[in-house]
Amino acid sequence: NMASGCEWMMGMCMESTVDCSFDNMQDCMSSSGCEWNDSMSMCMESDSNGGMSMGSIPHFIEIDETNGYWFVTAFGTGEVGMYSLEDDSFISSVNVGSSPALMVLDEPSMTLYVSRMMDMNNGSMVMEGGDNELFVLSYESGSLISSGSINLASNLPSFPSPHALSISSNSTLGNTIYTASNTADIVAKITNNGSSIEHFVIDSNITDLNSGVLEIQRLNPIQSVQSENFVYITCSANSSGQWQADSGDYYPVNGQVVMFNIVSNTLVDIHEFVYDDGYHSPWHMVKSPNSEEIYVTLGSGSVACLEYNEGSGNLSQKWVSSDSGFGILHGITVSPDGSYLYVSSRSNGSVHKINASNGELVYSKNGLAEAGMMGALTGIAIVQE
Repeated sequence: NMASGCEWMMGMCMESTVDCSFDNMQDCMSSSGCEWNDSMSMCMESDSNGGMSMGSIPHFIEIDETNGYWFVTAFGTGEVGMYSLEDDSFISSVNVGSSPALMVLDEPSMTLYVSRMMDMNNGSMVMEGGDNELFVLSYESGSLISSGSINLASNLPSFPSPHALSISSNSTLGNTIYTASNTADIVAKITNNGSSIEHFVIDSNITDLNSGVLEIQRLNPIQSVQSENFVYITCSANSSGQWQADSGDYYPVNGQVVMFNIVSNTLVDIHEFVYDDGYHSPWHMVKSPNSEEIYVTLGSGSVACLEYNEGSGNLSQKWVSSDSGFGILHGITVSPDGSYLYVSSRSNGSVHKINASNGELVYSKNGLAEAGMMGALTGIAIVQE
């Protein structure tokens, strides 16, 4: 990486001839050797086969403070790594065989659930469905081992590209896990350690659940968070504010956060980020530890705070914060006392500290990675105890 014209990818040193560090589709597509990935809202280098070049790309982090470990998914190589929380030493890893995306922990059983979004083909991202799996890893032995998978399509034709992932404990249902397909607007609710799976659709226009498995890539669910009785899911939609149907016609579609009752599987409320107002592509989110608020990163370079009222079943916007230095935001986490947010920028290699009460920018740490995909900052986590 220190040598001019070189970069480290796929476990080897390769000639670097293309600069794809653009934060908008128009500049990206007009640059030779670059390709815009709409679902990720980022510019990526195309490989010789027309796919997008991928390195190891650490993507998402989970921390188990009870047992003293932290975990990271390597999007490009298919690895999930386990590290010591005490000294950050590497412990073990498991290759799940395809691109791991998000993770959630069940600390009492020392179980890690891992979602995915894309298949890997010779180091390139290929949007495909048919995987139908949620990976299950155990670290009870002190190292990471595979415990199989959960078949998400047990009573459906398919469950393509499961990505969004969250877990919580409900007094009636016990542990509940939610995952959503990134390419089809369907959600799976998993209880009883995977032995019971229910499905429902996000798009209220879809009445037939089986038709919901079609990879229409309209709402593009990204991440979910849960309380005891509700699940909240970000849907990034399209960064252009338009969705193209099979007919070839374009229709407006806004990014949104949806609120579901996890007991009745019913849609409670929707908050849309209106593209014409300059806000789009809600990405990752985090729930406040001490107030009824959810914080969401937007691919348009903003952070939003949504207030929720689970008694009345209502979502409302409290504030939106934008700054020219944000770039394309990705990961988000919250301080233990709920006072500050920390967000990562996958376009300019910076992390920003934000006042959670009003959205004011407190401080920016720049230069943590070079701009562009191979140096993109994605997942971010902070110790809570």
